[in-house]
Amino acid sequence: QRFEFMSKFVQMVLNGELVSTMITGSGGLGKTFTVLEELEKAGLEPVDVDLIEELEEGDVANMTGDYIIVKGYATPKALYATLYENRNRLIIFDDCDSILRDPTALNILKGALDSYDTRRISWLSKGFFDDGLPRSFEFKGQVIFISNLSPDKIDKAVKSRTILTDLSMTLDDKIERMRFILPNILPNIGMDVKEATMDYLEDHAEEAVEFNLRTLMMAARVVNSYGLKNDTMWKDAVKYILTSA
Repeated sequence: QRFEFMSKFVQMVLNGELVSTMITGSGGLGKTFTVLEELEKAGLEPVDVDLIEELEEGDVANMTGDYIIVKGYATPKALYATLYENRNRLIIFDDCDSILRDPTALNILKGALDSYDTRRISWLSKGFFDDGLPRSFEFKGQVIFISNLSPDKIDKAVKSRTILTDLSMTLDDKIERMRFILPNILPNIGMDVKEATMDYLEDHAEEAVEFNLRTLMMAARVVNSYGLKNDTMWKDAVKYILTSA
């Protein structure tokens, strides 16, 4: 049900009914997969990030594309620049938790996520505008956060400006979710292989060092490579994947 809520909130952002939504929970639960599914259903196209480094300053805003995905570490200045360059787009911050920890970045986000008709973001510190960024601009875009942080680690003022879906799960929750999503992943691998893999993972879930959707996908590729009939070998290999640190 939480995944249904998450999909609905993402759809509301895509339709302009919400400024932002945030999805939290440990890695490998299919958070990014579900968001990308909704973007594809809506017919939205990504910005070609491979072209960005070749552009002159200020040209990113003129690129085609409905959304951009930002991953990894970002400084407050990089956040300000990203919001400016994509001020009319959807921005997806995927596993970019540094901006949710830095006080300066959080203040910038508060302006971007405000509920006012005009969302204006400002940076008035001297020495910042050596690369042509304005001191202030209006942000008209939307933001989706995908984070591995727990909700209690998220700044309260940011949480109050977005709708948060917490996808933290018990082991039984993960198994149920993985079975539900099984037909939609790894389309080049047969359902018989995926189901056999999932059955084996469920039987040995308590022994797993890490147990999530990524584990399932890695294991299914191994089983597919060995072949279902070679069950002694693939079971040994999958057991090794599950129990190795």
